[in-house]
Amino acid sequence: MANLDDPWTFLEYAGEVWAYVVGQVAHAEDTATTCATIASQVDIAWIRRVLPEVDSNRSRWPTDPVWQVVQAAPFTAAPTKARRLMRREQHVHAVEQLDAGAYGYLISRTALLHPNGEPFDVSKGLRGLVQALTKISAQPEKGFAKLVRQRRRKRGLPVVPAGKVLPFLPERDEDNSAKRAALDVAAERMLQDDAPADELSAARLRLAEQRMAEALSALDQAGLHDNPASELMQLKDFYAHELAAYEAAARSSS
Repeated sequence: MANLDDPWTFLEYAGEVWAYVVGQVAHAEDTATTCATIASQVDIAWIRRVLPEVDSNRSRWPTDPVWQVVQAAPFTAAPTKARRLMRREQHVHAVEQLDAGAYGYLISRTALLHPNGEPFDVSKGLRGLVQALTKISAQPEKGFAKLVRQRRRKRGLPVVPAGKVLPFLPERDEDNSAKRAALDVAAERMLQDDAPADELSAARLRLAEQRMAEALSALDQAGLHDNPASELMQLKDFYAHELAAYEAAARSSS
């Protein structure tokens, strides 16, 4: 079936595909003991464990009871909470695999390009890689943000509203002491009635940018954890609101 090329569609037919490979459990109404009836219980299977008999036609040999347990494997839908947990673990495992692969590629790249690369650390090895990747991203149809959006859609992950995609995911300012201090100064300026207009405008812009970054980070985390669709919509609306506020602040400060 062509639609089985889609992994998510395939999951809907996992039970049927399993039965096609290992055979189906004997039907309850097949109680006769003739060879013809035993053969009808088998259906078509790619692989089957049987009990040997004198019959020279092995397709008529009865199915081993142990194999009947294999044939009866259930494929019922898992509870919603279990599916979310499995998908979350799949995402984490996939990222770990990508990290390990990227590390191996970086080692190979450094070994090939730098005869004296043995003393290099990860940071020094990445320096040339970042330049090479930046050059690739400048090519037509290789824009990083556009490809990330396409890849999230392909993987069934939520994306922010069209036309409101930032060129990058803002870094977490709470991990940067210098930016934290700058935010504190901006907040203090906002509370001062006698602050110069240009300083107030810059403070508004900085705070709006921080709120927008936090909204986008919350949306991204919710998508990673497979939160309910209603919550994702609320987070998308919140991000759109903060983005509009940031754009307004940017226009007023220019």
